[in-house]
Amino acid sequence: MGCKFKNMIEKHVTSLALSKRLKELGVKQESEFYWSDGGEIHTEQEYLDFEEYASSVGLHQNSSIQEHFSAFLSSELGEMLPGFTSGKIGMDGEYHCGDPASCNRDYFEFSETEPNVRAKMLIHLIENSIIDVKSL
Repeated sequence: MGCKFKNMIEKHVTSLALSKRLKELGVKQESEFYWSDGGEIHTEQEYLDFEEYASSVGLHQNSSIQEHFSAFLSSELGEMLPGFTSGKIGMDGEYHCGDPASCNRDYFEFSETEPNVRAKMLIHLIENSIIDVKSL
């Protein structure tokens, strides 16, 4: 994938760090784009082609193979977030995502990109047992 395209895509998907955390929490790894552990972004087809090749030549037995993580688009995370969360762009230009309906659990996240703020909110909801990762 070209450098210019990669830079454009990175603004529209979750960061590598947040993608790793979502995978650690058990979020299903299905997305249009994937991060490699080395910090490179791939399309779903590139990832699937690699997986097929790696399986056919036994690369998965090699521990040096890089792990992959779903690089979620904002729309993919929006499908996972419960309806009681809401988001907007604040006057500071940052994205805000919150849980305003949970009375004593008011919680808001902030980030420079919409996918990252949605990822942070999803992580918060899972870590605090507000939603079950199995329901996603």
